[in-house]
Amino acid sequence: HNSPGSYSCSCNTGYAKNGFHDCVDIDECVNSNGGCDHICVNTEGSYFCECEQGYGLQGFHTCVEVVFGFSSPALTVHENEGIVHLTVVLNDTHEETTIVTFTTASDTANAPSDYVAVSDSLTFPPGASEQSVSIVIQDDQVLEGTEWFLAVLAASGVKVQLVITIQDDDCKDPIHLTLFT
Repeated sequence: HNSPGSYSCSCNTGYAKNGFHDCVDIDECVNSNGGCDHICVNTEGSYFCECEQGYGLQGFHTCVEVVFGFSSPALTVHENEGIVHLTVVLNDTHEETTIVTFTTASDTANAPSDYVAVSDSLTFPPGASEQSVSIVIQDDQVLEGTEWFLAVLAASGVKVQLVITIQDDDCKDPIHLTLFT
C-alpha cells in the first residue's frame, strides 16, 4: 500500500509477514488442530479438515459417523491408466432407497486437463450396498509432477472425501551432449 512518503506491505489470507517484505504460509493446523475434529491438512495459504474412515465432514470442522463411504481411504493412479474405478459402499442394511451425490473437485489436478469432472446421484435400492463410479484420467503429455483431486460423496449435509493422486508419466526430454575434442 502506497502512501505519501511511505508504503506498507500486507499478506493475503493464510499468510503472515516474515520480515518487512516476505509472506510465508501460516500452518493453521498447529493451533488446536485447526479446529478439526480428526485430521487437519495444511495447504499453501489455507487448510482443510478430513475425517477418519467411517466418518464424514459436516460443515468445515465436524466429523460425524456415516453409513456411506468409499471402499478405500485413498487412491493413486498413473496418468496413462485412462480410467479410475471407485466403489461406493453403504455400511448398513437399509429398507428404503438411499441417494448419495457423487462429485469431483479440483485441487492440484484440474478438470478437464487432468481428469474429466463427474457429478452424479447414486441410487441405492433397499438392500443394495455397493455402487461403482468411473472417472476418466487425462494423459496430457505435460511434465507436471504428482497431482491430486477429490472424489466427494454427500448426503444429508455430510460429506466424505477421497483423495485421488495422479502420478505423472511424462519425463523431461533427454539431454543430448556432443563432445568436441
